[in-house]
Amino acid sequence: MSKNLNENQLLAIPLVAQGVSGKDIANKLNIAKETISRWKKLPEFQAEVNALLKECRDETQHKLRSLVNTALEVVKEELENTNSDQRITIALKILQNMKLNTYLYEAIGSSKAENVKSKMWNEEFAEKFI
Repeated sequence: MSKNLNENQLLAIPLVAQGVSGKDIANKLNIAKETISRWKKLPEFQAEVNALLKECRDETQHKLRSLVNTALEVVKEELENTNSDQRITIALKILQNMKLNTYLYEAIGSSKAENVKSKMWNEEFAEKFI
């Protein structure tokens, strides 16, 4: 959390990340709607919103990934069950929402520790100087 943001800005960050309208945030915090618009243009404010959005996305991705194996088992069971009606549809919807192609073919990274270390060092270097 940035030390340069005031209490109202810190309260607004999760609301912005949740997609609450500027008008509703302003009403809730008893401030002008234009203030919210100004805050959204501040790099520190936007960085905090982005960090929260990334955290939420990462948690969601982790949960969805953990469902894939279960969904695949349900699909397998239902495909083997000639009397199946609903469960296969539900399992397939989960897999569709997971965007399975992206999951199966996303870059994972090296399995060699020296390559991982080098990549981490390069990223750390880039953060400091870019």
